[in-house]
Amino acid sequence: MGLDLFVFGDTDDVNHNVRLQHPIGLDCFDGVLYVADTYNHKIKRVLPATRGSFTMSGTGEPGLRDGAGNQALFSKPSGVSIANGKMYIADTNNHLIRLAGMETAEVSTLELTGI
Repeated sequence: MGLDLFVFGDTDDVNHNVRLQHPIGLDCFDGVLYVADTYNHKIKRVLPATRGSFTMSGTGEPGLRDGAGNQALFSKPSGVSIANGKMYIADTNNHLIRLAGMETAEVSTLELTGI
């Protein structure tokens, strides 16, 4: 994936053609790695068997919007955790926890009311 500290970007591909920028958090579900590609404002899927990387959610532009796949916007997501069929995303610069469906990639914002 990366070759050294100064080879970065935002490229979905395989092997050494893949480019991430400041990936911080990751989790594994059903043999697939899910990575918070922080400076690209995306959540990526990495398939270890093929060494391929593909965008699950986000566009590369920072923002705040719920929706499926490239309709969703994040601002420097920095962590992911998967439980009960949902991915919990630390959307750092939006100061929110976001949810993504593992099957649909539909992103929503976790409501923290009445706690």
